[in-house]
Formats: sequence, C-alpha cells, structure tokens
Amino acid sequence: MGDKMLRYLAIANMFEGCLAVLLQLAVLVTLHDWVDFICIGFWGGVLMVLAGMWTLQKSPKKMITTAALSMLGGLCMVGFYSWNVSTVDCGTITPPPAGARGNWENDPDLCSWRLASDILFIIFGCFAIVINIFMAARASTIIGNRRGSF
Repeated sequence: MGDKMLRYLAIANMFEGCLAVLLQLAVLVTLHDWVDFICIGFWGGVLMVLAGMWTLQKSPKKMITTAALSMLGGLCMVGFYSWNVSTVDCGTITPPPAGARGNWENDPDLCSWRLASDILFIIFGCFAIVINIFMAARASTIIGNRRGSF
C-alpha cells in the first residue's frame, strides 16, 4: 500500500514539475519581468522531477534531499508570486493605442496573463510543498523494503 502511494506521489510530482517548467517558459517568453528571470519555475520544476525520479528508482537519500529542496522551491514560488500578485493592479491600466504593444504594465491582456500565471505558480508551489512532505514522510517505506532485500 505504502509503496503504491509513494509511486503515485512521485508521478504527480514529476507531472507538476513538468508543468511548472512549461509555465515558466511561457511566462519568460511573454512577460519579461524581473520575478520571472529568477526562474523559480525552472529550478523548482527540475527538482520536483528529480525527486519523483529518485523515488521511482528507490533511492531514499537522494529522494529526501531533492524532496526537501523541492519544498524550498515551492515555498519560493508561493512567496515570490504572492508578493508579485499583491503589487499588480490591472484595473488602473488603460489600453495602448492601436498597433502599439507594450509590456504587461500597460497592456490589460498581458496584465491578466501576469495575474493568472502568478496564481498558477502559487498553486504549483502549494502542491509542491504538500506532495514533497508526503514523499519525504513515506521514504521510510523505501528504506524498510531495502533492508529486507539484503
């Protein structure tokens, strides 16, 4: 039971990590903001994929380390993007003249994308924290299974 649950958590973690990397790529291409140049989605997503991969390979030391780093990445996503959401006000933006394309601070559509992507990063960060806490807690099932196989 525990081994099966750990497998599902690892797959969910890897899937979420891939989504975070793809979202970070989309945001970098469209928004060009300093909070995105930190690339929290890239390194957080890669750590989530690594934690899931090492869980599936039953490598508890590497898995616990990367799960802890993934939790830290999730915490950074929640922190940075929560702060960024609190500073964005799309209601005060006036549309640019026809044909002119600005950045998200003077384009209502890009501002809405800014808010949506920030909220998605906050959700991904919360999921990263929860999933990796459970994965790290379940690591004892890997250690217990490995002791019996020697």
